[in-house]
Amino acid sequence: MDLRVKKTEKAIRAALYQLIQEKPIEKISVRELSEIAEINKTTFYAHYDTIYDLIDKLEQETIESITEHLDDCSLLFEEPETFIQNMYSAMKIYPSIRLTLSSPSSQRFVEKLDNAIQNILKHQNINMDQYHNLNTLLIFVMNGIIGLQKKHNLNDTQNDEIEYIAKFVKGGISALGLSK
Repeated sequence: MDLRVKKTEKAIRAALYQLIQEKPIEKISVRELSEIAEINKTTFYAHYDTIYDLIDKLEQETIESITEHLDDCSLLFEEPETFIQNMYSAMKIYPSIRLTLSSPSSQRFVEKLDNAIQNILKHQNINMDQYHNLNTLLIFVMNGIIGLQKKHNLNDTQNDEIEYIAKFVKGGISALGLSK
């Protein structure tokens, strides 16, 4: 990628991160984002159609990053504590998660991440038919982790809180008969 393109992308993202600290996403305009990024509106539109197009791209990158760091999604059934620790770590290291937490479309993000994880499970030859409540469980886990990150501004989530979610999920997997 051309160095100018990289610098422009970096400036656009930095401006968006700054603006979401100040106001809801739906109140951010291309004009003010472009001013902060020190680019023309035309330059912004050369990269993205709308602010929401930019957010969608960042959400997709976040999902790809999270799923890349989840080595084995079958751990959800075999070692739920490890799976949840891995998911928390993956969600914590990717800076675009801030957009997801701030976005009015955060539930859409959770659904997209849920679908991505279910696709990984299918590719790992996990028989999805035997796990009737898997979707509910995954959404519960993701919302729990995201909720803790919102509560603690991403950086200060206590390990004991993550461990509590992991133990709770392990008990739930056992109770629902989802464990292998």
